Amino acid sequence: MDERFTNSVARNFRTTAGNEKSYNVVHYNLEAVLAVGFRVKSSRGTQYRRWANTQIRELIIDRMLAFNEQPVLEGAGSVGCEQMKVIAEARYAEFDAKRRVAEAGEADAEHLKAIEELEKELKRTGGTV
Repeated sequence: MDERFTNSVARNFRTTAGNEKSYNVVHYNLEAVLAVGFRVKSSRGTQYRRWANTQIRELIIDRMLAFNEQPVLEGAGSVGCEQMKVIAEARYAEFDAKRRVAEAGEADAEHLKAIEELEKELKRTGGTV
């Protein structure tokens, strides 16, 4: 791999393992790992994408629980683990629905812009493209 590329997406760390030995470990940039993993077209790439999506989804749920900690803890002691999971799933579903609406709005805005550009081009060329 090109050294300039590696230097921009990786960083070397010296880590001490459980056996008290020190090792040089390369930590890659998360965005670089995800980008490569999502471009690989193979069964192993598909496995990776499924795993990554699961991990990302779990991370989002964990972050949402941390962010919304107070409402969940209002009934501390009365909210069981399963009920908390249901609450988290419901909040994620609400978050995901809002995200999808926002993405659809962005797509619509892009389509409108493309239509406006096409109309300008038609006016400029007298109706021929």
